[in-house]
Amino acid sequence: MQDRYDEKGVLGEGGASTVVEVFDRLLERSTAHKVLKPGLVARPAHRERFMDEARLTGQLTHPGIVPIHTAGETHSGEPFIEMKLVRGDTLEHLVENAGDRLDPDTLSRFLQVLLKVCDAL
Repeated sequence: MQDRYDEKGVLGEGGASTVVEVFDRLLERSTAHKVLKPGLVARPAHRERFMDEARLTGQLTHPGIVPIHTAGETHSGEPFIEMKLVRGDTLEHLVENAGDRLDPDTLSRFLQVLLKVCDAL
């Protein structure tokens, strides 16, 4: 991680990357840093796909797409994407906590989320 950031903890993890919350001491704000998993850093195809994601997402502007602040490599050569930190529950968490039957209000809220996702896509 670059010298200006203090790592605060893991926010999520996928097959190829990990997202950590960091505090940017220069700008005095928390952001999300997505980093390629260590085992994939040395693989050119994975590095290129990761940076393609940064380039593509960085060109998009939509309320349903997390803005990219910057992307690059750390001092040790690990690619990263710095993006806006968005807090909230995941749809998976909301569904798990909804119970066995969805009441009409809960179903309506889930459909609203689904429509926003479709709009962003």
